[in-house]
Amino acid sequence: CQQGLAGISFGNFLIKRVADQLASELPRIKEFATLSPIPSLRQHIDSRLKNEGDDALSQAEIASLVPVIGEATGAAAVRKLLDRPNWWEVPAINKALRPILSRLAAQHLMTADDKGRALDRVTHFHLGNGAIIERLNWLADTSANGFRQSYAMMVNYRYKLGDVDANHEAYAGGRVIASREVRAAARA
Repeated sequence: CQQGLAGISFGNFLIKRVADQLASELPRIKEFATLSPIPSLRQHIDSRLKNEGDDALSQAEIASLVPVIGEATGAAAVRKLLDRPNWWEVPAINKALRPILSRLAAQHLMTADDKGRALDRVTHFHLGNGAIIERLNWLADTSANGFRQSYAMMVNYRYKLGDVDANHEAYAGGRVIASREVRAAARA
């Protein structure tokens, strides 16, 4: 997933090798998971808020922002809250933004481009290697880089060894595989 490694397919080999090694050392483990960045998420959210405006939000999300920030509404309110320094440390703002950003993140991770590839390069890497999108992790990377690339969100990809080949084939056929939790978040 690094730019300098574009076009080099070693991920499947590497992941299977690590999983096999772990499975031989810990034979009861049959599923593995990563905690991974979402490097394109902030750019995606910012673009949707700018280009779609209030259409990027549901009516319930717009209504939920009113008690937190009365003077701005909809996408303008989200933008204003995200631009506030240390917004995540204010409980009311954190509570208001979490469902909105989580939905937008789930949608982003589950969306494919016209070639059937996930929009996020890390997501593409993991799905191409047979993982599923398992869970979003709110404020999992509160470093400066975490906020710069993904508003501090991260994602777990799960590798169930018995499903890796079928998941890979499904993704190669244009289907993004995600947990029930992530699919529900995308529809919320």
